[in-house]
Amino acid sequence: ALSASENGDYIISVLEKLVEIQNERYSMCEALHVSKLSELQREIRKKKEQLIDKGLYDLASQIEVPAGILLIIDEFQSAFDISDEVSEKVKWAMKELSTKARAAGIHMLIITQDPANTKIPESVFNLFTTRVCTKAQKSVSQSVLRNDFASRPENQFVGFLGANITNGTEEGNIQFVVPFTKPEMNNLYSKISNDMANDPNTPKENRSRDAIWFSDDEKVN
Repeated sequence: ALSASENGDYIISVLEKLVEIQNERYSMCEALHVSKLSELQREIRKKKEQLIDKGLYDLASQIEVPAGILLIIDEFQSAFDISDEVSEKVKWAMKELSTKARAAGIHMLIITQDPANTKIPESVFNLFTTRVCTKAQKSVSQSVLRNDFASRPENQFVGFLGANITNGTEEGNIQFVVPFTKPEMNNLYSKISNDMANDPNTPKENRSRDAIWFSDDEKVN
């Protein structure tokens, strides 16, 4: 995660590194005759298992299974305020990543607080087909979702989160509701989470102290 208001050279270095990783993974996919990260991971795990079966433990330990990557950029619009050079390099990297990154296991979450008054080029903005917006004024909703979904009267409530996945068409609108809890409920869930984390009967993968479960019919006020 990074903020685009940081040093321009740092932003560019991160994006260029992701493009490099993307291209490396595509080369590995071609060599193993697969087309996406999950298939690449499967083939690499097979090779590690084969080496282990042969007793080549040291060699197997040197092989890493590539993991998925999520890049979060806050204040994205600031990247286009630094300089023309930074702006052009960011545009280039975004275009490169938009075509291949997903299959390579690289995902991006881009955040901007002022999309209606931003210098983000339309060519870059259009690369992102899944867009999310909190309740907002019509101009902001139009800028982000390409329609007025987030500004409609029925959506002006605390916790509303609107998304569009079809470049603004009505059928692509999706409504989410973010749960809010009272302070005393937070304390209760924290205790439950801690108890579960310390309970030896809790499955290892569910022992996160940050994990909170809600039943399907539970309402959070």
